[in-house]
Amino acid sequence: SGHRLVKKVQQSQQKATAALEKNDSAIAVPHLQTLIDIDPQHNTVVPKARLDLATALKGLKKYKEAKVEAEKVIAANQNDAEAYRVLASIHTELDEFDEAVGRLRKANELRAGMTSLW
Repeated sequence: SGHRLVKKVQQSQQKATAALEKNDSAIAVPHLQTLIDIDPQHNTVVPKARLDLATALKGLKKYKEAKVEAEKVIAANQNDAEAYRVLASIHTELDEFDEAVGRLRKANELRAGMTSLW
């Protein structure tokens, strides 16, 4: 039922958040994956879960998998400055410094654009 699904989303979010706050990537990853799998098309829960998953995978030194998750967020929304920042940090771990600089520039451009709107 819908209620059970909402409860499952909330539980996965809470468990993932608690694990991330403790920097426990190994615990966070399965909960984040569950969040994504419940409704892969959800356009508010999934991008945040994917970015958190990218960060958690990076914490486990699973850089290639982390990169894929961050790139999925960008593919869905090219204006997500945080996704570019996370991707830049992953590129840095992979010694892909030119890519890291490019992603950071993009993140900063997007952030600058956001502040000029206000």
